[in-house]
Amino acid sequence: MLEHLASRRIKVGVLDFGDGRAFLQEPLAPVNRQFRDLLVSRLEADGFEVVPGDDVIWQNEIAVRNGRALMAAGVDAVIFNFSVWAWPQYARVAAQFCPKPVVMFSNINPQYPGL
Repeated sequence: MLEHLASRRIKVGVLDFGDGRAFLQEPLAPVNRQFRDLLVSRLEADGFEVVPGDDVIWQNEIAVRNGRALMAAGVDAVIFNFSVWAWPQYARVAAQFCPKPVVMFSNINPQYPGL
């Protein structure tokens, strides 16, 4: 069933989810970037090919665009990364358009709780 993965690295998509309020996008950007970069670095160090989303998902259209982009990229799995508190509907929207399986991931960060 997984024979197609034997000849290449596993390709993992990473989508970041954020607070849905526009006024919080700029102040939370460094937090989202920091934790996404740590996750991507760790995955790459472990031999995965990583395809990150193009923006933190905080609107439905961003969720759709990024889900479709990961489908087009042919990723084998997707990680939903929650670095800060996020509105749950955006993960639901993205999941409708991106490949499966999906893993939900959050760092332990009491200042900005994710999941």
